[in-house]
Parts: sequence; C-alpha cells; structure tokens
Amino acid sequence: MEAISLMAAVTLTGKSKRTLWRRLADGSLPRAPDDSHGRTMLVLQSVAAESCLPLSGTDWKLVLTADAGSATAQNDLGHRFLAAAQYGGAWYWFEQAAKRRHADSMQWLAWLALAGRCGPPDEKTALVWLARAAAAGHVIAQEQMVGLKPAWGRACSSGKASP
Repeated sequence: MEAISLMAAVTLTGKSKRTLWRRLADGSLPRAPDDSHGRTMLVLQSVAAESCLPLSGTDWKLVLTADAGSATAQNDLGHRFLAAAQYGGAWYWFEQAAKRRHADSMQWLAWLALAGRCGPPDEKTALVWLARAAAAGHVIAQEQMVGLKPAWGRACSSGKASP
C-alpha cells in the first residue's frame, strides 16, 4: 500500500490539515501506518482522487519520491504546482527542497515572496531567500545580488532602511 504524509496530502488536495484530520477521525479517509519519522500517513489512492493537480501514474512516483525527502523531486513537484498556479503547494515543496540546500528552490521562493503569490509581497523574505540561493551557488541569484548592491549603497548613504 502506497502512502503519503498528511502535509503532502494537504498540498495535493487543497484541503486544510484540520479537514483531513476530521476525515481521518470519522473514517472517511483511510489512514496508513505512521512512517519511520512519526509522520501521519494517508493511503495514496484515497488522496489521489481529490488532487488539485492533474497527475498521471508516473507523476505519483514523483509525489512519493518528493514526500520521501528527495530535494530534486520536491523542486520538480514545486514546479508542477507553480505551473498550475497553485502557489501554496509550490511554496511548500520549494521550501522542503530549500531545507535540503536546493539552490533553485531557494531562488523560486524569493520570486514567490517578491511577487506576492502566497500573501502580500514581502521584500525582506525575498531577499533572504535570494541571498541563500546565491550562497548555495545559484548563478542567477548571485547576479541578482550583484545587481542589488548599488541600491544598498544608496540606501545606506541616505540613512533609509530599504532601497
């Protein structure tokens, strides 16, 4: 029996964690045994029917690989959510990959924050993720940071906190 974590199910269904917990409690959503990390696991087949993304058989292998902790798979799944304009799901998967030092995911988190795709635009969060991506070797992020230096100099000399 294939299973995915509760948080993966939240991103895939667009339902809240609370809703999924309620459905687990009333038995309308089958629970799988907890994984070795103690995560609550759900039967994949029951979640697949409610997915907000159009996923085929091979796509579900990507979901399972991402949920198991592969940063590359998490980044790829983040892009699937991004392409479907499911920004909350994209943020979740990019953030999971970023925790594993995946530089491309860090750069995408910067873009999502700056563009305000998961709430109001947030320049500070965007700058943090962009700096992390640059430090992790992301070439585009490094060039973007270089491009920001003149604005920093102007802000510092004028006494303003931001450019």
